Amino acid sequence: MNNPAGAAGPSVSLAQLPCLVGDMAGNVERIMQAVRDCAPDSDLLLTPELSICGYPPEDLLGYGGFLDRCQNAAADLAARSGRQRPELHVAFGL
Repeated sequence: MNNPAGAAGPSVSLAQLPCLVGDMAGNVERIMQAVRDCAPDSDLLLTPELSICGYPPEDLLGYGGFLDRCQNAAADLAARSGRQRPELHVAFGL
């Protein structure tokens, strides 16, 4: 769909990733690989639901520090992806 000025809309890429439950560091690495592999003209990279902690987290939600680990991994991903591809927006779920 074109906007009123006739310019093309944003370019969106989808990442289908094998996110593992509880493997925050590994899941961040998988997302970072998707960032590196993403088409150079992409404006937005969409990752799966709960891509940071893996799906479904179930019992892990009750463990102390789980949400803190998720937030730390998200902050790490945001910083690293911003350095790698500052023009690319990465949408991910904790």
